[in-house]
Parts: sequence; C-alpha cells; structure tokens
Amino acid sequence: MRNISRVIAKAFADRRSKTISNTYTDGEGFYLHGHKIAFWDEDHNGEILSFSMCGWGTVTTRERLNSLFHVLGFNMSIYQKNFEQMLRFKGQDVAIGDLQQVNFHIDLGVITFGDGNVSLPKYEAIRQGWLNEASNV
Repeated sequence: MRNISRVIAKAFADRRSKTISNTYTDGEGFYLHGHKIAFWDEDHNGEILSFSMCGWGTVTTRERLNSLFHVLGFNMSIYQKNFEQMLRFKGQDVAIGDLQQVNFHIDLGVITFGDGNVSLPKYEAIRQGWLNEASNV
C-alpha cells in the first residue's frame, strides 16, 4: 500500500479533509484526479460505501480503492483479469464495468450494484448470490 493511499484513506475513514498530490478527500468523498471514486451514503438499512472506477480501470485507481478497503477493514478487493475489472467479495469474483457503481451496505455486509443512485433490485442481488433471502434490503 502506498503511503499517499494509506494517509488519504485514513482521513476518509475519520471523515476529515486531506489532500496529497492527485488524491484527496473532503471526508465524504474520496477523489483521484478529481474523480469521486468512493463516497459515504446511507439508507434505511444503515451506512453504505459506494465506489466506482469512474471510467479509469487503472492500476492507480485499483490501488487507491484496495487501500481504502484495507484501511476500513473490509474484506474485498478489485483486480484486473483479461482486461476486465473484477471485484472479489465473500469468495466470489464478479466483473464490474469501469463505470459501474458498487454499493457496500456495511451493516448488512452485502453488495448491490447501481447506475448512479439506482441499485439493483433485491431479487437481482439474490439471484447473483450477493444477498441471501433472509436479508432485508
């Protein structure tokens, strides 16, 4: 983990502003080259960490997000396989698009996918194996 990633991720986790070079946080969003690659959100089930590659499937974007997951203690990662971005979560690997918004529902421990602020319906998350039927999303 690069020092710049660790310092900015820690500030984001603490909801503080911090800027180093091309990466910064205002405490609510995590930015790389001006693109918001992660942000805090909330719904009726609790806190959500939403993230995206913002169209830039680069080593640096993956490294910043993976560092953020590590600092926050979330057991997930993003990697590239055959030129495609992959999300590893709960032992499953799923392709995510460079513009795909991923929403980690912290209190539920589940992932949903969205386009902007619209998440997958519950039945689709269940079908894809990211959510069991007993969860209340």
